[in-house]
Amino acid sequence: MRNLLPLAALLCFATPRTLPAQSAVSFQAGVMTAESHHALEVGVRVSPAQANTVGFGFSLDAVPDWQHVLLGLTDVSVIGTIGLVRDVRLELRAGGSLMFGVGGGGALALGYHLGAGMVADLTGPVGLRADYTWRHLRGFFEESLPLPSLTIGVVLQP
Repeated sequence: MRNLLPLAALLCFATPRTLPAQSAVSFQAGVMTAESHHALEVGVRVSPAQANTVGFGFSLDAVPDWQHVLLGLTDVSVIGTIGLVRDVRLELRAGGSLMFGVGGGGALALGYHLGAGMVADLTGPVGLRADYTWRHLRGFFEESLPLPSLTIGVVLQP
């Protein structure tokens, strides 16, 4: 165990200087659907900034007025990116999801998601993205809830 401490310290101090910035931050808005109800979804997504890589990402979204409840959605993903043409990449992702509600008694549900996004790098550090995410959540009372969403966003890259 003592032999691992110097190695861990070396990795903590050396890694940030040797690895380039690899994450892009996106601000997104779109529509989430549950059964026949549609609602505005806004949030932030962090994902790999380079094509032809595999990495981790997450998103944190809010649905401000879902039947008089404020919903929060978070996704943690493994993401694979594929370069299609110059400055355009496809993101494929899968992982775990959590939904929580505030107001009207509250809510909590766990599940998984699958998604795909198209990211286009524009001039400078700004880009555009469009995403489709399909979530399948299950609450504590065993109700099953599919939640597809379609979002567009502005990407800020390193």
